[in-house]
Amino acid sequence: MTKIGYAISQVLEKFLDEQGKRLKPATMRKYREVIELLKDCLNGYAYQSLDKEESGLYKREDMKFCDVFGSEKILPGTGEFMGYFMVRKVIAGKEFLKYSGTVTKKLAKWLHAEGFVDERSAEFAVEAGSEASKVLPGAEELSNMLYDIEEYISSDELIEEVFDHFSIMDVKPDGVVLSGLFDTRRFYVKLPHGVVDKWHDGWEASLQLGKTGDGWHIISAGNVYPL
Repeated sequence: MTKIGYAISQVLEKFLDEQGKRLKPATMRKYREVIELLKDCLNGYAYQSLDKEESGLYKREDMKFCDVFGSEKILPGTGEFMGYFMVRKVIAGKEFLKYSGTVTKKLAKWLHAEGFVDERSAEFAVEAGSEASKVLPGAEELSNMLYDIEEYISSDELIEEVFDHFSIMDVKPDGVVLSGLFDTRRFYVKLPHGVVDKWHDGWEASLQLGKTGDGWHIISAGNVYPL
């Protein structure tokens, strides 16, 4: 049995009010910042998962997502929040990225304890939050390392270039074999061992690869998506 009749914005404010009773001011500021970012994510993207009837209601109300829908819509949006929004839309250091997962985990537990969501939904979100706390800082570190090894290739040297989200298919002594989400060919790229060690199975990196006479190189590196 879950509670109904509370808008997302009201539920999240209640969560923050209760956390404020036990947390130090500095920690509370981080909690509030994470929750505000979660609201931004829900308001900006969660409408895409609405069914036809819900979409009609959303358009008629002409209000922000978090002021229209209730607590049952919070946890389904946390996957996109941690896996996309915090990586792509937020400029943050490793510590704050870790906090985003921690706060999401705390929120999920609180929502269940207060009767806003069922146990299964909360458990799934708690696991996702724990995983995000572990992998988001490492993904940010890898993103910075890839940026540091970008290479300039002149138009005279450039034979071909590919923009894609790449995953590691195989590790070689002095590099990796990558495959794109859209271009599924195999691209062998020489990388320092330190970079290869940071790139875990299942992680995707947004890269621009350029081919010259001596192989493929990273021309431009974007975000790393670990979730």
